[in-house]
Amino acid sequence: MAYNELVIWYKGDELTSETAEDVRAKLDKTFLNTRTSASQYVKDFLQYTKQLENLDESYTESKTIQIFLDQITDPDYQGTKSFCIENKKKLMDCIERVRARERRISRENIGARKKVVMMRRFVVQNEQDREKIDEVNIEDYKTDKGYYS
Repeated sequence: MAYNELVIWYKGDELTSETAEDVRAKLDKTFLNTRTSASQYVKDFLQYTKQLENLDESYTESKTIQIFLDQITDPDYQGTKSFCIENKKKLMDCIERVRARERRISRENIGARKKVVMMRRFVVQNEQDREKIDEVNIEDYKTDKGYYS
């Protein structure tokens, strides 16, 4: 009976270690880059660190922060990353700063998005038809927000 209990104990410990290694491998593959949103990165990072914590295999707080910041490779977040490193911010402060930066980037992209002005043209077959065409004032098509439709 004691032998069976020891087998269960060590197999359980082995299983925990294997599970922790799998979670660490997933954490190592999680990056904030130009193909990943900050929200997705933060969600995945917190999920994997929580799983490690539940397995009693978590990193120290400073190591967790280092991993979080080291895996930010998107150039849009380099200022935020540098700020967190230089000011020795806690993990949740770094996460809040990354999320705030994502919101600012989103607002900037909406404002910078090009507005398309569509010009409709038709082919004039001969000179007599050309004389019939009135000039079009493009200002007549301006909306209250200043964009053309």
